[in-house]
Amino acid sequence: MEELLVTSRAAAKVCQHKAECVCVESCDLDSVVSSLAMAYFLFRTSSGPPGCSLVLPVLNIPRSQFHLRADVLLLLREASIATETLVFRDEVDLAHLHGNRRLALTLVDHNILPSTDRDLEGAVVEVIDHHQLQRTTSFACPVTMEMVLSCATLVTERILSRAPEILDQQLALLLYVSVIKFTCDVAAADFNGLENDVLLINVDVIVCVCVSGFTTEQILLNNMKTVAGGNLKVAVSIVYMSLDVNINSLNLNHLYIFQTF
Repeated sequence: MEELLVTSRAAAKVCQHKAECVCVESCDLDSVVSSLAMAYFLFRTSSGPPGCSLVLPVLNIPRSQFHLRADVLLLLREASIATETLVFRDEVDLAHLHGNRRLALTLVDHNILPSTDRDLEGAVVEVIDHHQLQRTTSFACPVTMEMVLSCATLVTERILSRAPEILDQQLALLLYVSVIKFTCDVAAADFNGLENDVLLINVDVIVCVCVSGFTTEQILLNNMKTVAGGNLKVAVSIVYMSLDVNINSLNLNHLYIFQTF
């Protein structure tokens, strides 16, 4: 995977080939793993001539916000993936690539583009998602959609069914942690013998999200979902804590409501 990440990172801003981008939405652990794994699958299984296209996993947040994803950072460290090799949304001009007809976009962990990216719809060539389907399927854009708990489960099934030989220890670790975090069930997949006591200890640490040292605002931003309706946008944050922690002591009695104009 290092070859993919180093190559894509170096070429992201000056790409002169067709770019096959694997984009995520929320950039949580499941999204990041799904994007990296699917990009690696495309990179290893591409049937085109060498150099004809660049496979680029794109994490759909600014790099400056990535430090809030404590569980993702810990998993990447365990998997020996340097964050410097990742590509974030503010580091690649997808609209420019699309305007030059050099963008093929695969969506993972979501199946419709946000309103700010609707101009990229014509570039979407595939969708892999586990949420409720909100887009019209077509022959031009195949959709893999199943209401499982983890998008990484669907990506794992794709790899195992079409290219099991690429499932090395690093990729297996990424997928295993994501699947077990969201489903607590890895019986259906063979992760190259990774189900051992040492890995399970690492999984326990990674799944337990660490927000030590975060400000209240950073805790709220760490895993925030938004729902829009009419002229209101409501943000709801997920906060991880022990059951014996008094929520009042964390000063999290906030619900942010944004008025849109």
